[in-house]
Amino acid sequence: MRNQVAYKNHDVRLHPVAPEEAIVYLRVATALFAKRGRTVVELPAAGAGLTDKELVTPFLGRSGTLRAPTLVTPAGVVAGWDEAVYRQLLGLG
Repeated sequence: MRNQVAYKNHDVRLHPVAPEEAIVYLRVATALFAKRGRTVVELPAAGAGLTDKELVTPFLGRSGTLRAPTLVTPAGVVAGWDEAVYRQLLGLG
């Protein structure tokens, strides 16, 4: 626990997460955000209306595996760092 937030760290550089594994988290997420450059894109909850490839692509890095950082919470998933989205998903205001 850090800053009153329970977490489990999974270093995707040491233990890559393949698209087939990532899709499991994405298909049940109530909120999905992916940051590319300065833009944060919000995808439909659980990827409604998207194919698996369309859903997982924004969450993959150049290596074809889950990009870092990716935050998975009961409230949703975000790929890339964006303070406002992290605060929202962590319930920090």
